[in-house]
Amino acid sequence: MGKNDLIKELLNSSKIAERKKGVNLIKKNDVKDVGDELFTLLKKELEKDKSWELIVLIIETLGIIQYKNAISLFEEICKKNQEHDMITREVAKAYCKIVRSDEFDVDPEIYLLSFGRFSVVNGALLALGHDKVVPSQESQNKILRILNQLNFKRERGYSDVRVGLALACAGWNKTTEIKSFLEDCLGSDYLPLQKIAKNSLKNKYSSI
Repeated sequence: MGKNDLIKELLNSSKIAERKKGVNLIKKNDVKDVGDELFTLLKKELEKDKSWELIVLIIETLGIIQYKNAISLFEEICKKNQEHDMITREVAKAYCKIVRSDEFDVDPEIYLLSFGRFSVVNGALLALGHDKVVPSQESQNKILRILNQLNFKRERGYSDVRVGLALACAGWNKTTEIKSFLEDCLGSDYLPLQKIAKNSLKNKYSSI
């Protein structure tokens, strides 16, 4: 049995552990040929709404393999704008990965920031950091302006929405605006953000 046949068999298994194994094989090996089957599984799992961990894993993997047929569904989920929702966050992150044209493109992030609440914005900014995107100075400043206008306040039990942007800033020129943003992040009561901002000021990417 070939790798793709094995993956398809696992994705169609009645056992959740085997379905997870199949998705992880796609993720680990960047197997794009089974995107249709993976997307079909996502829709089934969303209908059942029983295993958010598997759903998040599938969404993350669709983003990694840049499965473009998921764009419409992902945009629809983002527009529902569920607050503090793990699935929505992962969808926003995957959407940016799929739509992005190159390592300088932040149009998908700016689009999601134009209407997103916490989960959508959080996912979009995490995609920015995970992919180490380095946009133009104009785009950098635009993202900072939008985020300042949104003025999110960290709620107890949730991360600071600035984490993804602070991570991305590791690869950005430390202009007055970027340096000021990172120094402001140092004052957050969210310790992971403090660490990321400290590293980014030294041009070092953090692991998150």
